Amino acid sequence: TVDLEAMFAGVTHKDRAMGCIYVLASETKAPELAELKRQGRLVKIGYSSQSVEERVKNAETDPTYLEAPVRILASIDCFNLNPQKVEHLIHAFLSRQRISMTLISSKGVPYRPMEWFSVDRDTAIAVAQHIVAGDIMQYRMDNTTGRLRRLG
Repeated sequence: TVDLEAMFAGVTHKDRAMGCIYVLASETKAPELAELKRQGRLVKIGYSSQSVEERVKNAETDPTYLEAPVRILASIDCFNLNPQKVEHLIHAFLSRQRISMTLISSKGVPYRPMEWFSVDRDTAIAVAQHIVAGDIMQYRMDNTTGRLRRLG
């Protein structure tokens, strides 16, 4: 579960939300992704400077969202941080969990779903939270379980 009190500890009226990192699940019908979807291990992690609801409102027509409806699993505001850099760090940390395949859009155009990862919701949120908190160096991904592990 997300500890909102801890997440906002120390945030005051002087702090500025610079955007948010979001975690989404897809309702895709793509057979190539069916098993990951069934396992709850198909998530998109991205950045938005607008509301996540606004950002995903045309998901069904956008290959970025696998041309399917999405469910918002989490939205993490980034205060006094560059959320684009945070997104880049999350993607780099999860690089071995990135979905590596080419899909064909409804228009027949091949595309690679670069911001989709084979991790569960809780792991995606934990990675984002630890990067925002600045303590991600104390963790590593366990590539056997696909979960975040604390070092030492």
